Amino acid sequence: INGIWVLIPMFENNEDWRKNIPTINIELYGIKEIIADSPEMESRLILAMVKLNGLIHNEDFVFHRKTVFEVISLIEELRDFEQQ
Repeated sequence: INGIWVLIPMFENNEDWRKNIPTINIELYGIKEIIADSPEMESRLILAMVKLNGLIHNEDFVFHRKTVFEVISLIEELRDFEQQ
């Protein structure tokens, strides 16, 4: 979650936050095996990855921030499922 949250200050500071997206996606993909038996959680994982990839072409801070928080919420759901 910290790796995703950091995309907000990086955007604000004009840092190259886009380079972090592939690494985050690799880490998210690693969750796939854990949630393989839950189509609902698998759809949340895919949605999180799609939202992250959609940010790559975004230039609007408000949209960027909103999307990062949406992705964090999805990841929290995956984390909670994993801990069950």
